[in-house]
Amino acid sequence: MVEVEPTAAPPRADIDDVFRACQRDLLRTVVPLTGGDRAAAEDIVGEAFARAQREWHRVGGYDRPDLWLRRVALNLAISTHRTRARRRARPLAPTPEATLDDASVEVLDAVRSLPERQAQVVVLVYFAGETVASAARVLGIAEPTARTHHTRALAALASTLADEEDR
Repeated sequence: MVEVEPTAAPPRADIDDVFRACQRDLLRTVVPLTGGDRAAAEDIVGEAFARAQREWHRVGGYDRPDLWLRRVALNLAISTHRTRARRRARPLAPTPEATLDDASVEVLDAVRSLPERQAQVVVLVYFAGETVASAARVLGIAEPTARTHHTRALAALASTLADEEDR
């Protein structure tokens, strides 16, 4: 009789360790999409971790559960913005406690007006400090696709911000 050794399961990350390691980075990534509203960003990050907790049997086995969390947080931030934007037919402004100048608010409003994937790539590259290649990995898309979203986003932002300047 041949004994078969069980295959080793991939090491499972502990959700508390993942939280401590990436909570700050997630906040830094999400705050720009909330118009500088840190409380809203904390709610979004908290919801992302709540979803991770529910799915930890699967997510905990990923090589990089932090990337899954980042994608979920970005999707939640975009969805939250779109829901709020539908409720109010005016551009989002930062809360009074935010310390953004008018130019920053215009840029953030322009980013939030982009299609979802383009906004996600821009936030990851310019606010979270990722490369386009690592943004592609975070979002689970091909690198050429991420480059296309990046290029289109920059063109749209240049046009939008030039229009704002002309007013």
